Amino acid sequence: MRPFLFLISLAFATSSLAFPTTSNAAQEEAAGCPFSAGSANSKRQSIVSLTKFDPVKQKIDVSGKYAFQPPRPGDKRGPCPGLNALANHGYLPRNGVTLFTDAILACNKVFGMGLEIGTSLSTVAMFLAGDLPTLSWSMGGSPGKSLLSPLLSNPQGLSGAHNKFEGDGSPTRLDLYMNNGDASTMSPELFKQLYDMLPENDPNANFDYETIVENRARRYNHSLSTNPHFFYGPITGLFLSPGAHGFIPRLMSNHSVDAPEGILNHDTLKSFFGVSGNSTNLTYQVGHERIPDNWYRRPADYNLVAYLADILHAGSKYPQFLAAGGNTGKVNSFAGVNLGDVTGGVFNSVNLLEGNNLICFTFQVLLNVMPDMLRGTLVGGVFGTLLPILDKALALPLLSLSCPKPDCDKHSSMPAAEFRCSLHTMTKPYRLLSKIERDAQTNRGDIMINPYF
Repeated sequence: MRPFLFLISLAFATSSLAFPTTSNAAQEEAAGCPFSAGSANSKRQSIVSLTKFDPVKQKIDVSGKYAFQPPRPGDKRGPCPGLNALANHGYLPRNGVTLFTDAILACNKVFGMGLEIGTSLSTVAMFLAGDLPTLSWSMGGSPGKSLLSPLLSNPQGLSGAHNKFEGDGSPTRLDLYMNNGDASTMSPELFKQLYDMLPENDPNANFDYETIVENRARRYNHSLSTNPHFFYGPITGLFLSPGAHGFIPRLMSNHSVDAPEGILNHDTLKSFFGVSGNSTNLTYQVGHERIPDNWYRRPADYNLVAYLADILHAGSKYPQFLAAGGNTGKVNSFAGVNLGDVTGGVFNSVNLLEGNNLICFTFQVLLNVMPDMLRGTLVGGVFGTLLPILDKALALPLLSLSCPKPDCDKHSSMPAAEFRCSLHTMTKPYRLLSKIERDAQTNRGDIMINPYF
C-alpha cells in the first residue's frame, strides 16, 4: 500500500509544479492578453500573432518512428481526436494507454497545449477514468483490471467517462442518452454539419475560433431541444466543453510564414478527424485520426490565460455557455445548478473564471468524487483508511495555487451540508441532490452521474 500512496503523492507534487501562480501568470502573459480590462469591446488579439513563425521548431515530424500507423485490434481509441492522432503517430503509446505525465508532454510538444491545461486534463482523466496505481489512463475503452483490483474499481477509460470527462453537446459526438449509450464514436452526420459550415471550394476557408463557437452554440441548442436528459455540469460544461470545441481551431490549425496565426482548412480538419472524401461522399474510418503531412504547430503554447479568455469571449456571445445545469426529464426544461451551493460559497458563476479558480474548483471536485471512484472496493474498512490519505495528496496542488478557503461557519447550517475544512479546501462539499441528478440516475441505469460535472 505504501508504494501506491507514494505514487499518488508524487503525481500531484509534480502536477503542482506545472501551475503558475496567478501573479506570475499575469506578469508573464500581460503583453499578450487577448482582452483589455478597460473595455469590453476591445479588439481581441491572438497571442500567437506576437510570436514569429519558426519552420524548424514548429514542424511536427510524421516520418520514421512517428509515421502514421492505424490502430491494431485491441488498441484503444476514444472521443478525443487529438489523442487518437498522437497514438496513431507514436507520440503516445500506440495501444492507447498512456502514463499521466506522457500525455501532458506529448500534448505540449505536438499541439502546443499549455502545461497547466495539460496537467489539469490528464489529472482529471487519471482520477476519473484511469488506473491510480500505475498513474495511467486509456484514451478509449477500459484497459482491463486495475493493478489493485478488486480493491479499486477497474478503470473505464475516456470512452466510459461520460459526464465525468466528456459531456453532452460535443462537436462531433452524439449525446450518450440519444445514441444507445455511445458518446465516443464520431458521428459522420455531425462532422458533415461542421464541415459544411464553410464552402468546400473556397481556398481561403478557415475554421477559426468564431466559426467553431457558432457550431458549439448549434450543438448546445440541439442537445437542449432534443435530449430530455441533456447535462451541462460545472466541470464537463464550464471547463471541458470549451476545450472540446475550442481545441479544434486553437490546436489543429496549420501555421506558416503567411499565416502565423494558423489556418484550419477542410483538408486539415478531415485529417485530424479520420475522414476522407468530399462533402458529397465523406468517409469516416474509426480511430484513423492523422496529423497531416507538412503540418506546423502553434508558435506559442495555448496557455490558461488564453483558454480563459476564450471561455469568456464565447460566453459573452452565448451566456448559456456559462450556466451549469441540465434538462429535468423533458426537452427545453433546463434547470441551473447554483455553484455557490455546490462549493459552500467559495465559487460562483462570476468568480469561477478568475485567476486559478477554475483549476482550484476542478481539484475540489476530485476530492469530492473519491467515494465514487473507489466504489466496488473490497471492504469498507480499507476504503475508510485510504480516503483521508488521498484527500491530503489531492490538496497538495491546491495549496500551491492559493485556492480560496470556504467559510465553514457561514455554511455550517446549510440543509444536508457536510463539511470538513482543512488544508484550505473542503473535502466533502455540499452534495446537490437535485432533480437533474435523480432523473439522470433513473434514466441512465448504471451510468454514474455526479452533479458537480
